[in-house]
Amino acid sequence: MQSDVNSKDSHPHVTFSESQERSIIWLFCFLAAIHVLIFSAAFPFFNNMDEQEHFDLAVRYSQGRIPGTPDSSCAEAMPYILLYSSLEYLWAPETFSNGRIPPPPWKQPLDHLGPFFAARKASWEKAKNFEVSQPPAYYAVAGGWWWMGQGVRSVR
Repeated sequence: MQSDVNSKDSHPHVTFSESQERSIIWLFCFLAAIHVLIFSAAFPFFNNMDEQEHFDLAVRYSQGRIPGTPDSSCAEAMPYILLYSSLEYLWAPETFSNGRIPPPPWKQPLDHLGPFFAARKASWEKAKNFEVSQPPAYYAVAGGWWWMGQGVRSVR
């Protein structure tokens, strides 16, 4: 007599109660939040990708401005882009006069950065943000978070 390999007894299913399922989901949410926190802390605010453009769009959405055509970075995003950009992802050390990548702007005294900021700002004002063609859901959510963060910051 052949036994049925697909019978219920040969493959018991693990079942969870509703409260156990809810706990597992919260555990996954917590682990995802820790993952985001670690990667946010471990990597620079802006790196070699187009993060500056993404940030600019999130700030625009937080202002209620939905961009339609490529444009330069908005005035509110510009100080963050200039201060927190990172050169080591864009150029090799050999391209600098002393063969070393200079420290990031946020680690330098602000009074020494005037000429650097002026040159970088002029460069960024010429650049167009082509990320405006991307679907808006991500930017709308990120813009909402930025807007709420600005509100909390102004309360302090």
